[in-house]
Amino acid sequence: MQRSAAASGEPDPQTDAPSEPLSTARVALAVNNMGTFTWSLADNRLRYDRGGETVMGFRPGEFDGRLETLGERMLPVELPAVQEQVERAMRERSSFSLYFRVRHPNGALRWTHTQGHVITDRQGKPVRVIGIIRDASQELRAVDQTEELRRARSERRRQADIVGHVSDTLVPTLTLDDLAEALTSDRLLEQIGASSIILGMVDAGHIRLIGANGIPADLLRDFHLSRLEQPLPLTEAARTREAVFLLGRQEFVERYPSLEPYVRELPQAAAAVYLPLIAQGDAIGAVGLTYEGRAHFPQDEQTVLRALGVLHADQRHEVEAARYAFQRAWAGEAVGVGGE
Repeated sequence: MQRSAAASGEPDPQTDAPSEPLSTARVALAVNNMGTFTWSLADNRLRYDRGGETVMGFRPGEFDGRLETLGERMLPVELPAVQEQVERAMRERSSFSLYFRVRHPNGALRWTHTQGHVITDRQGKPVRVIGIIRDASQELRAVDQTEELRRARSERRRQADIVGHVSDTLVPTLTLDDLAEALTSDRLLEQIGASSIILGMVDAGHIRLIGANGIPADLLRDFHLSRLEQPLPLTEAARTREAVFLLGRQEFVERYPSLEPYVRELPQAAAAVYLPLIAQGDAIGAVGLTYEGRAHFPQDEQTVLRALGVLHADQRHEVEAARYAFQRAWAGEAVGVGGE
């Protein structure tokens, strides 16, 4: 919005004495953590009223009007964006509205919101900028809290979707092969956000791998049949009926030294969880999930993941039928590993 200094009707703090309405307005601004400023382009000096000085963290009369002094209060990373918006307003003879942070003398960072208007002379040349500045910390804190709430709700929906995806996947399973195929499918991996999955079933004091996706072939070959007493995350989950959470390759090696040659293939930032598969209180197997780029499992997510290991009671007959078929095949039939 182009404005002329002669026609703007704005009082010049350098030449005009403040009127009563203006004084009242400035009091109202100060009460609301707001202030005004005038930037004279002729001498490149910026002048704040008392309210503006307070917002910027200056004591009365402390600010020397130099833009360099103002820049020292601002964050270097935010200066280029501020300068770009102000320069654009100068070129376009318009206005600007911007947020930036200032560091007060006590070290506290405060958000500010500045709105400025470019004033021109009769020839259209910018001669000064006038505007208001206010403390926006409380406003942006409320925005941050709203965003955090939105993210939390989104995460809860995502976690509920994970449970729904797994439940929908397990409902139609009738055989052991159905179960292995359902739990190790690419589609389920994508839905739950994991990079790999491994599935084992318990029988006769052992756990046998019956399905996998994204797991190194040599690990499947070497650990396709393991005693429940062996120190492995999948056997521990089945044996103790407790979830096993692992954060990073180092923890894998420290807790399960026999896996050291295999975890080298994992990314450095990788986390895993091994869950017992429980039906009516019995541990019938275990499933392991690996996540890349993860450093921890939030408590809410741990709760959801633990729930994934508990099969619904109305699927008990399906699981028992699968176990019976598995026992008959134990003697010599090879059970294929899915997810190829």
